[in-house]
Order: sequence, then C-alpha cells, then structure tokens
Amino acid sequence: MYTCEIYLSNKKELYPSCSTNPVETLRNASDFVNVYLQGLITRGFIISEVENREPWKLEKRDLQSILQEKIDAIKNNQDISPEEREKILSIIKESFGGSKSPIKDQINKLI
Repeated sequence: MYTCEIYLSNKKELYPSCSTNPVETLRNASDFVNVYLQGLITRGFIISEVENREPWKLEKRDLQSILQEKIDAIKNNQDISPEEREKILSIIKESFGGSKSPIKDQINKLI
C-alpha cells in the first residue's frame, strides 16, 4: 500500500491518497486535486497561476459524476483484493467524509 499526502494550504490540512502501486497513488492524488479545484470553480472561485495570474483551463463537469467514476473504479478494480478495496474505501471515507471536508456529502453518498 502506497500513500501520498495532499496539502491544501487554504485548509492547512493533509489529505492522504492511497493505492496498491506508486503510479496509481500519484494519479489518485492528482485526481483528488482536480476534483477539489472543480469544486472551487463550481462555487465561483477562479483558479489562476501565481506567477502570471492566467486562469487555469479546467473542464467544468459535475462534481458528483467525477467522484462516482473514481469510487466505481476502486470498487470494480479486480486487481485489488476485497479486503484492500474496503480498506481504501474506508480511508477515503475517513479522510474526506468528515465535517471539515469540502466534498463530505458527495463521498458519504457514494461509499
């Protein structure tokens, strides 16, 4: 099991991303950041680069559908044992389903 911690400076908190291999762990962390930024955009924030202040070009998708895809991918991954799958889902729920998480409602519905 590999873990990558994502630090959100505006929340001043670490969020773990876990998987059975290092590449998948980084991909999951990247996906989490993408979903988090999409949530900010949905709420009206503008995300831009610090150096040149140019807005980032992020696709506008429904946050629920993105999360559903990622959770389903974990649930349906046959390369992960059922025990590991449940462990990953419980870590996600503990990490992002709490009261401080900006996506808690969506996570709790999907898991």
